[in-house]
Amino acid sequence: MGTGTGGGTSSDLTNRAGLGNDRPRPRRRKRTNFARPIGTLLAVVAIGWFAWAQIDQNSVANHQLSGVIKDARGLVEKASTDPSLKRAENFFNSEYTGTGSYPNLSDQQLHSGANTDFGVGVEVSWCSANAVVLQSMTGSGALSRLLVSGKTVGDVFGTRPCPANLANLAPWTVRPAS
Repeated sequence: MGTGTGGGTSSDLTNRAGLGNDRPRPRRRKRTNFARPIGTLLAVVAIGWFAWAQIDQNSVANHQLSGVIKDARGLVEKASTDPSLKRAENFFNSEYTGTGSYPNLSDQQLHSGANTDFGVGVEVSWCSANAVVLQSMTGSGALSRLLVSGKTVGDVFGTRPCPANLANLAPWTVRPAS
């Protein structure tokens, strides 16, 4: 018989035979995990698609990827644009709508009026009675915004002067109407 020292004997096992269920435990069937192979397959397909898009410059995948990157840059630009730039844009476009021309304001007038205090981050370049360039800093550098005849033509990265010819607005590209 056992003495309780932990080293059980064969007689201990035979004495305990009637205490529990003598049937062996049923073996559980191992379930197949489908998530791992499917996840691996999807990862391989995605990596292959990105590689193909980068290698083949004329592929549809490359154009789709370039479009997504361009859209993401536009969203980042829009999110990081100084809100003072939008206030300046709204002010000058509403002035044009009301008077038919953009006002040529001095620095004193730009920063002292209740409607014209856009902040120190916005610079205004008066091109003509029909055109104004607004410049501001964004999260990705300087941004120049062209306003012509009461409408926003577009944005260009960097500090740009007024266009030499309002018939040719390069480097600004006209935004689709929204």
